[in-house]
Amino acid sequence: MDKISINLLPPELAQIQKRKEYISFINKITIVCLSIAITVTASVLGYSLVKNQELEKLNSKIANIQNQINDLKDQEGYLFLLKQRLSLINGLISLPNPTLDGANLITSLIPAGVSLLSINSERSVQIGITIEANSTNSLRNLLNNLIDTNTNRGKVTKVRIENINKLKDAIRVDMIVTLK
Repeated sequence: MDKISINLLPPELAQIQKRKEYISFINKITIVCLSIAITVTASVLGYSLVKNQELEKLNSKIANIQNQINDLKDQEGYLFLLKQRLSLINGLISLPNPTLDGANLITSLIPAGVSLLSINSERSVQIGITIEANSTNSLRNLLNNLIDTNTNRGKVTKVRIENINKLKDAIRVDMIVTLK
């Protein structure tokens, strides 16, 4: 036999019961969805905070590296200036210096018995010298060397004696030698 069930409850109550079950089911689904949404939001927020900290660290590293690059650029600029100065100095050293050449010529023309006390040049073509000769013959030999074009290689154009002093054992002469 089949079971027979008799429902003695009014039909409105059954509908109210179904409605309560439906609302309870919807509330449970809503709570689960809200829990999932809160969990996802918290996870995304935590992830973004971690990435933000990493980004700040990377930005500080980038700033440090840029400072180092700027320092290196400054050093490179200084190095470039130093290299330019060195090349300029090397260029000046390699240029012929008529004053130095003239001084070397004059010192090579000084005979024995004559001492060179001082040599100076205010202009590149005139060299002032002060010598001390032991005798008049030594002084004559020096003057002959300075005015002889074969001996001075044609580089001396004029010899002007500024001062002659007779000392106890020597003769001191100040003269200006004009070069070509």
